[in-house]
Amino acid sequence: MKYFEGERRTPLVPLSNIDRVPVSIVTTPGDTRCPMEFAEWMFTEITTPDKHLVVNSGNHYTVQF
Repeated sequence: MKYFEGERRTPLVPLSNIDRVPVSIVTTPGDTRCPMEFAEWMFTEITTPDKHLVVNSGNHYTVQF
């Protein structure tokens, strides 16, 4: 791709070729909009095999699969 030369379009990808979509949930222990319990529940409801739950505790990230 010649992005730096101004070419910004890529070939179309047929939607039928997409068989899985990665999903990430990022939350913090003090999140009032999405409490940890709700984030963990959402994580269990997502059926895609490529999913990640990231918990940010200050400057520390914990990734759960």
